[in-house]
Amino acid sequence: ITGTRALEGEGFAAVINTGATARLTRARLVDNEAFSAGAFNASLTLSETEITGTTPARCDPRQCDGTLYGTAVLSAIGASVELRGFSLRGNALCGVQLASAGTVDLHDGEVVGNTIGVNVQTDDFDVSRLEDGVTYAGNARDLDSAELPLPELALDPALPGG
Repeated sequence: ITGTRALEGEGFAAVINTGATARLTRARLVDNEAFSAGAFNASLTLSETEITGTTPARCDPRQCDGTLYGTAVLSAIGASVELRGFSLRGNALCGVQLASAGTVDLHDGEVVGNTIGVNVQTDDFDVSRLEDGVTYAGNARDLDSAELPLPELALDPALPGG
């Protein structure tokens, strides 16, 4: 999946929600805008997957600094994401972002050259779940817990946990 563009500042190359389960194997998500992959109240497994070059979405400069997001993988609203044999490289904001009780398990991969390797906004999340054979290199910060903006879908009160 290459070169998707956000609509009105928000967009995903691949998104699942509301109880769905999805698996991507041997996938490449390259140069997408806003978010490359997202799960909301759903289960997503990515195996042998490369996600690179996720760029910020362009947004109205009256509402933000002119750019927003740029995250490879977002897990929110109680979603469960698992990555195995992966590369998250050169994404503008985050390799992985967790919020609103979203979780992630990382196995045998790399998080390289992102502004933030992993952003954890899920309370009481066990960060050892991010360390199984995972290499972090060249990120401005490997682990961060700052409150970062979330897309409207992650704030939707109609979704369980939203």
